[in-house]
Amino acid sequence: EGLHFQNMTEGEQKYIREYLESINVKYGESKFREEDTTYQLKPGENWVVRGSNLLVETVVESGVINDYFPRDEANIAFFLELENTEVGFGKKTFDKRKRGFFL
Repeated sequence: EGLHFQNMTEGEQKYIREYLESINVKYGESKFREEDTTYQLKPGENWVVRGSNLLVETVVESGVINDYFPRDEANIAFFLELENTEVGFGKKTFDKRKRGFFL
């Protein structure tokens, strides 16, 4: 089960914001409001469904919370950093057994 940022403790949120700052990726900011379904979206606005409510999201600052591009940047940076750690993730290890038809 995933954990959404808004449901994390203040300490966890602070840690994530500091990490994003360290890799130079913005968190972002959005404002939400209710509008009628006949409302015409303006640039920088998106429809968002929250439960049974239909809201308009206005992007104040693009970042990981409202734009896939910075979110992808953060994910790539995280996994590249993880790959280069000494934990062994991403490191290929080969044994001396024969390969191919020599099972």
